Amino acid sequence: KIAPITGVEVVAGDFRAARLEGVKADIVLSDLAPNLSGVANVDQARAAGLAFAAIDFCRKTLKPDGVFVVKTFHGEAFGEVLARLKREFRKVMVRKPSASRGESSETYVVARGLLAL
Repeated sequence: KIAPITGVEVVAGDFRAARLEGVKADIVLSDLAPNLSGVANVDQARAAGLAFAAIDFCRKTLKPDGVFVVKTFHGEAFGEVLARLKREFRKVMVRKPSASRGESSETYVVARGLLAL
């Protein structure tokens, strides 16, 4: 649970909810992670699918000068996720938080400046 922050609406649950239609955000933070099966390529595909869904959400919701932060995982589909972000945003940076375990493939990508399609 996130403590309330003045001027911030936290969406917990299905980010595709109808109540968000037409709302434009300065920041979209996607900390989504799939239920893990233990099969690396299956888990990677699921994680990439969530990242792509979050990018699609940004297309509808993020202001053009907004910031998008998305959790992703290194593996087979990481390059596809990164390539799409580079096509759709002006600046893309990959970051691994110091709080993340060294052996974890968890990575965050910060993207700025949504490009028009």
